Amino acid sequence: MDLTLENHSYTDLISFYLSHYSLNDRVALAIDSFQQMIRNIKRGRKVRNIFGYFWGIVEKKLDEEYESIISDIA
Repeated sequence: MDLTLENHSYTDLISFYLSHYSLNDRVALAIDSFQQMIRNIKRGRKVRNIFGYFWGIVEKKLDEEYESIISDIA
């Protein structure tokens, strides 16, 4: 697997957003995302870039949490 500059800058951006979470929250998010990735791969999903697929799941979970926080405030 090659790590391109684009993937590296993308992970830097996500890690910046994750810096506001506690260690336990980050670990729980990583475990949930990893389990979801493994389930999808076992069900037959074709993944060309596992690293990018994992970070895509993490990003989606962060977006969902952000939307739930915004809806609670409003």
